[in-house]
Amino acid sequence: MGQKMNVLEGIDCIHGLVVIALVIVIIGVVIGMYLWFRHKMHRMVEELSAKYERVTELEKQESENVKRYRDTVLSRALQFMIVNLSTNEVLELTVPKNPEITMQYLLLHGIVKSNSYTDVVAHWRNKVELDNEENIRVLDCDGLLERYANGEDHISIVFKAKRGDERFGWCRQDIMLARNNCTNEIIATITFYDIHQQKLLDEAYRVQHKELQAALEQAHQANQAKSTFLFNMSHDIRTPMNAILGFTAIAQKHIHDPKEVSAALSKIESAGNILLKLINDILDFARIESGKYEVEIAPRNINDFEEITKSLFAESMQAAGIKLILESEIRNPYVYCDAQRMSQICINLLSNAQKFTPKGGSVTHRFVQTTDAIEGYATYELHIIDTGIGISRDFQKRLFNSFERERTSTESGVEGTGLGLAIVKRLVDLLGAKIECKSTLGHGTEFIVTYHLRVADGEELSKPVEEYNVDSSNLEGIRVLLVEDNELNREIAVDILMEEGLEVVVAEDGMMALDILNKADADAFDIVLMDIQMPKMDGYTATREIRCLSDEKKAQIPIVAMTANVYDEDRNRALEAGMNGFVVKPLDVEALLMTIEKTVLKER
Repeated sequence: MGQKMNVLEGIDCIHGLVVIALVIVIIGVVIGMYLWFRHKMHRMVEELSAKYERVTELEKQESENVKRYRDTVLSRALQFMIVNLSTNEVLELTVPKNPEITMQYLLLHGIVKSNSYTDVVAHWRNKVELDNEENIRVLDCDGLLERYANGEDHISIVFKAKRGDERFGWCRQDIMLARNNCTNEIIATITFYDIHQQKLLDEAYRVQHKELQAALEQAHQANQAKSTFLFNMSHDIRTPMNAILGFTAIAQKHIHDPKEVSAALSKIESAGNILLKLINDILDFARIESGKYEVEIAPRNINDFEEITKSLFAESMQAAGIKLILESEIRNPYVYCDAQRMSQICINLLSNAQKFTPKGGSVTHRFVQTTDAIEGYATYELHIIDTGIGISRDFQKRLFNSFERERTSTESGVEGTGLGLAIVKRLVDLLGAKIECKSTLGHGTEFIVTYHLRVADGEELSKPVEEYNVDSSNLEGIRVLLVEDNELNREIAVDILMEEGLEVVVAEDGMMALDILNKADADAFDIVLMDIQMPKMDGYTATREIRCLSDEKKAQIPIVAMTANVYDEDRNRALEAGMNGFVVKPLDVEALLMTIEKTVLKER
């Protein structure tokens, strides 16, 4: 019995130990789980804290970005609004240039009735100009909601708004639409910008771009016209050249038939004049384009233009079967004008009229005074009217362009450069006049040139130049040093001079002329005819060298320029170099002989 008790007590002891062990294990597990859970919670708290800090940082950064964006918008905006379209309520209204103007300010001063978008829009609706119904609906809540429902979240319109000084200026309105996810309401941010200067610059740029495009097109057309001109000129120059060469061959072939030779020479002269006119047109145009034409105003009787017209065109028009009609109605004939330029305008227009008027037609030269002299000035009109072939409406737009011709000389049978009317237009502009053209194809053309001229007194006119007739007896025995580098020109000049009884010695350039004068006696020559453009030493340099010779008589010998340089500046340059006179190539025999006679007689 005692043994059983001991066994039972031993078993109970073991059970107790087991229970104690289990309790200890359970307590250890619980403590371990607690420590693990506590660690996990700590980690989670740390992670959540880090995330919270990150979110806070992002929110702060976003807030700063939003503020920066808002500041940027406000710095450029005239007005900024935030509108709840769902409730038709203006949440915010800001005017950057006048910060005191807010929604509260408008309500306080009774400028608007309420903070509804409708009332705010009604306040400035009459201060804007909108150009279409779609833009007008932007001022309406329902209109904006409808556009948002159709997928638009960004709307921009340009319009005119009244400024403080009652002038209208260009503005732009940008509207951003978005849904508030929390309240499901549609929010609009509306920004107004002043784009007046930008609009003006854009318009100026557009106009400038258009002008540049037009200039480019004009340059292209001018380039095309020049190419066509060169092609046509090749033909127009070759035509009189072929005539000159052809009739020269005919004259040589019939050298013993005076009648045949005379006819050939007459046609050679005619072809030469055509060629010279072509060259003069090109030179005149180049000179005008380079700005070397100068206006020379002097008192003149403009009735003289009628006599000039009659002397230049009466005979040729009669020969062509064209009737020349002269009409004049001038009350104040004495005026200050550039007679040379006005004559050139008239001559070019008359030449054109004659060219394009067929046999049996007529050309009218009408010069009329259209206003009485008021404060010393009067208006005059030159009308050149022909019954010729007329000018098409399309070509009239390009009538005064350089190198333009409606038809080539092959088609029309009329030689020309296409520069005549371009020269006329530039001369008209140079004189401050106006020109217009009236023409119907097949029914003739009328050009009208309008001048506004200062009236002069008849006593202010310069005395007319007396006619000068060359006396051949005065030329006999005159000794000439001819300085000319071109062999053909030398031969022509020598023949002309020797035919009149002058004695001629030739030099091929300025250096040779100096050498001849240095070696000759002081009275060996009466006059020097000096070409300008020569190799080794040109005419200007040679003249200056002659004027510096130690022999006073040789240094003072008369020197006359003989050159193809025909303009006033060339004449002035010759005189500045020390020359006594000036004759133009191709040589006009009468002008050459008159210049020699007057120069030599003056020295004697």
